[in-house]
Amino acid sequence: MKRKLQLFLTLIFTVIVFAFSACQKDTGKIQVVESSESIVVIRVDEVNGDTTLYEVMCALKEQGALNFVSENSTYGQSLVSINGVENPSDWSYFWASYTTDSENGSTAKTGDGGEGYYAMAGISALKVKVGHSYMFVYE
Repeated sequence: MKRKLQLFLTLIFTVIVFAFSACQKDTGKIQVVESSESIVVIRVDEVNGDTTLYEVMCALKEQGALNFVSENSTYGQSLVSINGVENPSDWSYFWASYTTDSENGSTAKTGDGGEGYYAMAGISALKVKVGHSYMFVYE
């Protein structure tokens, strides 16, 4: 019984360490330049190596500059909420991802979200680039 408890506690500890380390990476110089209940804009001024948008978001979360919840899905990290605004279960609204990087975006989008392109990859696959912005618009 004592051995099973030790294994269980080791497993729990490993999961906790993994969860915290998944968000820990020196990402470079990044900042939230706009944040509200319907839009968040992140600007990348400097980036260290191959850094994903998810890693940037985690770094901003650790700094207290961004509040978001995501969950792992078949396609990588999926946004559940940003700044306390959740996607409803019927998906009538959701957090859409945009970028100013035309190489990683598809259809051009302008309007409330500013100028940009629909992001062609999810937050855990999209590599950020210096000089570009990444936007989340609740639509």
